[in-house]
Amino acid sequence: MGFGYTLSTIDEYSAFIVSKKINNLINTYSRSKRIRGIIYSNPVIDEDLIPNLFNTLDDNIFISDIVLMDDYNTPKLKHLYPFFEEIIFFPSVRKVRIIECVKLWNVDNELSEENL
Repeated sequence: MGFGYTLSTIDEYSAFIVSKKINNLINTYSRSKRIRGIIYSNPVIDEDLIPNLFNTLDDNIFISDIVLMDDYNTPKLKHLYPFFEEIIFFPSVRKVRIIECVKLWNVDNELSEENL
């Protein structure tokens, strides 16, 4: 979390300081022409925090949408869907194994004849 705090040791004053820091980061990075989106991750987000999040970001002219991201295979945030106009689902990949690798390109960036 930063500033020497954890979720179990944070008090109201430190929550205010951390919130201000997060808001400043969002305001700073949202002005960048190279950044197309910001992911805000909060493991304890609930119905009470969402209105505050929307109110905080409402004045930022660089943010047009707030989208909820949830796991496609095992959705954990269904109770928050009514608060958002858009939900993006992403697959959770626990393990990826490469079974067999085949060379497709030579150093010259030409297709290998053996793979045609």
